[in-house]
Amino acid sequence: MIAVVDLVHDTAAIPGKGDTLVTFAHTFDLAKYADRVLDFTEWEREYWIIGDKATWNEVLQAAEEGKDTKFKVTHDSIEDLEKGVVTELPALTLALPHIPIPRDALLAFSAAFGLVFETGGTNFDDSVARNNRFPDIKPLRIKDAIRAAAKAIKN
Repeated sequence: MIAVVDLVHDTAAIPGKGDTLVTFAHTFDLAKYADRVLDFTEWEREYWIIGDKATWNEVLQAAEEGKDTKFKVTHDSIEDLEKGVVTELPALTLALPHIPIPRDALLAFSAAFGLVFETGGTNFDDSVARNNRFPDIKPLRIKDAIRAAAKAIKN
């Protein structure tokens, strides 16, 4: 997340226009689904779970609402992303010494994911999701999570 929206420093580097839906799932929710699947007598080869969908612009808006401040926003163009160029946010810069990946490789990876986000590669098809088999599990909504995190950082 710190490669796209930096809650601490009120900045964002949105891949492309930021209007393409992205699928999100919190690890706590994934654990709930995985726990339930373990009880099945027969397993499918794979399971798809969709926690929530939002655009990066919607995530940014939730962050701005949570912190009650306007973020400094950059939109990384498709052309830049294709060249492996992405805006490095302050939180990512601070995290780099603790990430066992060379800076250039991590930024190239971020650019590649930016392309995947912007071209819809993470807008998973609802028809393959297995959420409906577990209607009692209510996944965390990304905008709620971002607003809560932003408010916590603000205070």
